[in-house]
Amino acid sequence: MGHHQLPQGSSTYFSGVCIYNPFWQFGGAWTPVFDSASARSGAGETHWVVGVTAAELLCVVCRESNPVPAVHPRPVLSTLPLSMPLLPAADGSHALEEYHVRTSLMLAQGAAADAASLDCSTEVDRNLIKLFAAACKGESFPASAT
Repeated sequence: MGHHQLPQGSSTYFSGVCIYNPFWQFGGAWTPVFDSASARSGAGETHWVVGVTAAELLCVVCRESNPVPAVHPRPVLSTLPLSMPLLPAADGSHALEEYHVRTSLMLAQGAAADAASLDCSTEVDRNLIKLFAAACKGESFPASAT
């Protein structure tokens, strides 16, 4: 089990499968923010976690035959986007929903009023409007009876 300190809290990588962050909005429950199984490009691929940022996982991609990165030559770091495992949406808005949930939780966790978090907050609001538009487009509203 690995542990890495983030600006907004701690993360842990458990059993080589998921990275979890504690979110106080869920009572401090450890919530998955990255699923290693869905990020693998091959059956024998593993991820040796080096670090986690608010949006990316920094890791060394290893093969099943050698699950630990070599020291020489120096291993190449890969960046993989964080993606919370959510149920897929029927209308194809899964990526928008995942981004909105993850960034909203990270913003609330950090609760900083600096320029970067304000820009991120604006981006979350834009994403929420896109989600609302997708929901409206997918819905067929009944004609109102007056």
